[in-house]
Amino acid sequence: MTDRDRNKATAYVIPADMGAAIREVILIGQPMSGTDERTFLPAMYPLLDTQIVEHVECVVMPRTCLWCDENGLMRSAAVNIRASILAGQPIVGDAMFCGDDGQSTISLTLPGSFFNTLHFLAVEVITSMKGDSQ
Repeated sequence: MTDRDRNKATAYVIPADMGAAIREVILIGQPMSGTDERTFLPAMYPLLDTQIVEHVECVVMPRTCLWCDENGLMRSAAVNIRASILAGQPIVGDAMFCGDDGQSTISLTLPGSFFNTLHFLAVEVITSMKGDSQ
């Protein structure tokens, strides 16, 4: 892997709004003080409209993670059904879906059919929740 490759990571923004499409983004890493490592966190903040993020492991797919707004609950952000399915726990607000090698964020490339299936599952969850409340 070249320095140029280590400086970029493909990720996906999963909006809490079910009507908004999941979009692929390229994160550009920033140098970490005193090391030759890079961090992608500064690139995530504006995409998630936050200044602090929380790392959440994805239970349904090894070597992946979500980054989400750590203060989402305090800001009364909407539940993100699609991200919650991936995490196996409630996630609020928009989320960033990334690869994870156990030490850092890495590129994640998935086919569109993965996200179509995820959207279908989210619709099924919403439909079943509406049925349970009636």
